[in-house]
Amino acid sequence: MEKLITYIMVGLANGCIYSLIAIGFVLIYKSSGVFNFAQGGIVILCAYIFYTVSIKLGLPLIAAIIAALAFGALLGFGFERFILDRLIGQPILAILLMTLAFSELLKGIMFLCWGTEVLSAPRLFPQGDIAILDLARMDYRDLIVWAEYDG
Repeated sequence: MEKLITYIMVGLANGCIYSLIAIGFVLIYKSSGVFNFAQGGIVILCAYIFYTVSIKLGLPLIAAIIAALAFGALLGFGFERFILDRLIGQPILAILLMTLAFSELLKGIMFLCWGTEVLSAPRLFPQGDIAILDLARMDYRDLIVWAEYDG
């Protein structure tokens, strides 16, 4: 029974992550009228920036988080201002293909800069799990996801 409750809670935590991603897509679509295929590439590139700043440059985690968020904001702003704005009035297919092309460009940049090896960033949360009402055990990361989703 303990494992079942644990699996349900972990599944709900993963569902929270998927719903936050979906909310991001909906927010972009509702505000711009375009499904942005480059959103995932921008997020992954920000993760690589976080890795580079924290591991390669050795800066504190908070500095790496701020650098990754600032980079993502600037990249998204630049993409919208200098590329998508120029496509106003064009067919929707042209805009969709531009977001897809930008996503592929970002993938190419990531491949050239970081290669294909698996990289590990430092842990942001403690390792281990916590007992919840003696009914289930939940990893700290899943607990943080619940807190972020609810908050």
